[in-house]
Amino acid sequence: MGLAGVANVPNVHLFLMGMMLLAETAREEKFFDWLVVHANRLAKVLAQWLFLFRYCRWWPGCSC
Repeated sequence: MGLAGVANVPNVHLFLMGMMLLAETAREEKFFDWLVVHANRLAKVLAQWLFLFRYCRWWPGCSC
């Protein structure tokens, strides 16, 4: 049973190297910066809607 796990080590190493290469490429291309900007915009919009739907009971058509 333990030897079967040792046989999969090269697969795990290749997977981790691929993930590291993908993450480094995304960082160099500023993908994470783009993702943060869009997540921030979405969070602001969602926060406003959540506030309205949760705390503003005067909302037309609200059955809260």
